[in-house]
Amino acid sequence: MYRRARLGLLLCVLCSLPLSAQSTPSPLQALRDAHPWEFIDSVGQKAAIFGNEAGSLEGWVYPLKFFKNFHLVFHADQRILPADSLARTVITRPESTTIVYATDTFSVRETICAPVREAGALILLDVDSFAPLEIEAQFEPDVQLAWPASIGGTYFHYHDDTHRFEVGADGRKLFGVFGSPTASIRSLPYDTNYSSSNLVSMAVGAPVKGHQQFVVAWALSTESQQAALDTYSQLLANPQQFMGDSAKYYADYLANTVNISVPDAQLQSAYDWSRVSIVQGMVNSPGDGYGLIAGYRTSFGYRAGFDWFFGRDSLWTSLALLKEGDFSNVKAVLTFLAKFQRDDGKIAHEIAHLATETDWFRTYPYSYAAADATPLYLIVAREYVRTTGDQAWVKDNWDHLARAYKFLLSTRENGVWPKNRGVGHGWIEGGPLLPIETEFYQAGLSVEAIIAMTELARIAGQSDLAQQAQQEADTLHKRLDVDFWSDKTGTLALGIDASGKVLDRSTILVAAPLWWPLVSDEKAQKTIDVLASPEIAADWGSRIISNKGSLFDPSGYHFGSVWPLFTGWASVADYQFHRPLEGYAQLRDNALLTHSGAPGHVTEVLSGTYFEPLPASTPHQIWSSAMVVSPILRGMFGVDTRADGTLTLAPHFPATWRAASIDNLRAGAANISVAYKRNGAELSFNMQNRGTAAATVTLSPAIALSATVVLSTIDGKAEKAETHSSSQDQHATLHFSIATGSTRTIMLRVRNDFGLEYASQLPASGSESEGLRFVKEQWSASTASFVVSGVSGHTYLVKTGGDAQIASVDNAENIEEHGERLLKISFPSGADHVYQTKTVTVHLGKR
Repeated sequence: MYRRARLGLLLCVLCSLPLSAQSTPSPLQALRDAHPWEFIDSVGQKAAIFGNEAGSLEGWVYPLKFFKNFHLVFHADQRILPADSLARTVITRPESTTIVYATDTFSVRETICAPVREAGALILLDVDSFAPLEIEAQFEPDVQLAWPASIGGTYFHYHDDTHRFEVGADGRKLFGVFGSPTASIRSLPYDTNYSSSNLVSMAVGAPVKGHQQFVVAWALSTESQQAALDTYSQLLANPQQFMGDSAKYYADYLANTVNISVPDAQLQSAYDWSRVSIVQGMVNSPGDGYGLIAGYRTSFGYRAGFDWFFGRDSLWTSLALLKEGDFSNVKAVLTFLAKFQRDDGKIAHEIAHLATETDWFRTYPYSYAAADATPLYLIVAREYVRTTGDQAWVKDNWDHLARAYKFLLSTRENGVWPKNRGVGHGWIEGGPLLPIETEFYQAGLSVEAIIAMTELARIAGQSDLAQQAQQEADTLHKRLDVDFWSDKTGTLALGIDASGKVLDRSTILVAAPLWWPLVSDEKAQKTIDVLASPEIAADWGSRIISNKGSLFDPSGYHFGSVWPLFTGWASVADYQFHRPLEGYAQLRDNALLTHSGAPGHVTEVLSGTYFEPLPASTPHQIWSSAMVVSPILRGMFGVDTRADGTLTLAPHFPATWRAASIDNLRAGAANISVAYKRNGAELSFNMQNRGTAAATVTLSPAIALSATVVLSTIDGKAEKAETHSSSQDQHATLHFSIATGSTRTIMLRVRNDFGLEYASQLPASGSESEGLRFVKEQWSASTASFVVSGVSGHTYLVKTGGDAQIASVDNAENIEEHGERLLKISFPSGADHVYQTKTVTVHLGKR
């Protein structure tokens, strides 16, 4: 069967369907039929609402949970109708989520909103009914602090005169309020020796015929009852204003960070949604402060998914934030982690809400469980100062950096590789892949961290330490792909055991250190070949290990599942080593997950065999969304901006793309926008500098090894482009400056350029993988050869681009359809869902 692009169920459009519940249209909107089992949320920096698309909700203001199982019941025409049976449509915006309930006689739009900066949240009901309709809200008070904090006696007391509940705990400075001025109570919780109930039932207002709005709100203060009442009153009085203010916050955020425009509409919307999804992870928690949490889901045991602070999560995400230009939040992350650094220099793994008010760091084993947060802290610190030029931060935080470096060195066995066993896990936390003495993942990060320390020490005026770190880095860099290479598998290996023996197991985890050029091209290419195979690569991302291995379990959290995090690592690594076909496929895997599951978000972890999240997966996982942003900016666009005013742009665009653009690239005080166009053999880049200082630019787009640069010009004047070849492609490179307020146009005319584009798609929920895999590539001046894997009985269509003529094709058909040039790749019938492999060779004619 043909594999064709399908329209997603989730549409990202301009807000053409404004609700009366919203005063300011959002730049993003996702609309789809309700999936009652799917997660929804609305989150701010101080409050959150979690639930599902059937309308069951829970409400928080950090660090307190107010209620659970909030749901609506409709009373119409002598009928009692549960709202979950009438959920028809879900409309998601950055600032709110709306569930539309409807019958033939009424429509109710329930909008949940946690304003960005308020210590409170609201539910707005927009009612339109042909006949009298009464809305009943039912919920269970569930007053408790976020795990592991706890409180004794709590209360949720109703006051008839004010139509509101007072919420709090005996002996604690927690002042909460919940209610609606139009509501009337039908039943309250009670406990007797013959029956009990924890249910609150209230009519949110008088029966409605026609149009009416009702508001339910709640707020919390850790200072005074009056402060909570003030927030509560403001939310009730101005719900549209608060939603409008939050909509403006996200619109401004999108406008002021790095924007792209690409012809892949699914990729475009995923990028925009992912920037929103990431910044929604910034939380201001009483007691802990302002930092980046890991993710959101409905709570279990008063633990709302991963809604507390994680070291490595926030640091991997910070690499995306830096690329998109959100420097202030990266500084906040680094400052937050420094505050909780252990005395010996180790960076924390997990920091719960109210960690400083509990015995979190002494009693629980999670706080410093991981070893990788420490090298990541040094790497991100280096990236932060490179990008922002904030050398004062390095000097002010030198003690934290020096102690982190000292701890990293202290974990090395025999002065070589940092240990995981007995120190802290690198990635593998448990399961049959253990024991491991040192993971390649951890070893690679440690090498890059030591390299980072050479720069940080120089900035801090620590020249002796900088020299020592440089010597260490040089030594370890040479050994990395030797000590961790497996001749048996022909790949970089999972790690080494206590005896120093290489663990001969292929794993996607080795892709993380390939973000940086830490291994040879030859070994990186062989490793990518294995990671791109259908044994590792599924239609929805990369499995942690091969599905052919004896330890593989599709539900194994660390021995069989698919993490978008891993997929993002692999995509960036592919682009780093000039494998854009594989990089684009894995990038789209993550991007398409934004249009599946919780609208606008990417889930944490999925089955390794069936397209379904694991039951414990966090649906709004922050670093999963970061792995849409990083592969686009660090990978596909090849962006590197520095505070000294230098900008490098080394894009690997599909040869079929006729246009793309990027703006808000800040290199020092320069602010650069780039518009790319392709017309046959001519590639042009129009660059503008809207900043207050000049920039020095290196422009280095990828072209095929078959291509020749015939002419290159800057502003119409011939300038010879340098060509730099890799094993997979070549880059035509030009260096120039661009003054403030000026525009420069760069043109490259090429001959015999060639490339492919395969737009992978997600399968139906619950299905197995069936997409095409590009496993290996070999390029020359006259041929392009691809080892591909596909499912028996399937036919795949792959676009071809560039100006090169195709003379002939081995093992595929060269066809034209609807004005597009395509390769038609077919696999013979056989057993169901069995992948077959063949080599497709394209012979190029000379122009």
